[in-house]
Amino acid sequence: MSSDGLSVLVGSENGCIGVLDLSSTAYQTRMRAHLDTVYQVAFDPHRDEFATVSKDGTIRVFGVHSLEQIYEVSNKTPTIRSLACILISVFVAN
Repeated sequence: MSSDGLSVLVGSENGCIGVLDLSSTAYQTRMRAHLDTVYQVAFDPHRDEFATVSKDGTIRVFGVHSLEQIYEVSNKTPTIRSLACILISVFVAN
């Protein structure tokens, strides 16, 4: 979510991450992040990073400004469907 509350990062079924403008409902793809559906995107404002979890079995962490991948965790079984970024940690729930 942007500081003004008008834009939010969203994941898609094709593995992309984009920005949804809530005032106009316009969507703009920013990057291809995964090979399959992105289940969830979680933002860590303390580190300017966001994490994604996907049906492809990976969790990836990206820099907000650079959009470069910083970390990747692979876990094929069981499928991870949600996550939360809290301060500087990424917590995973099955």
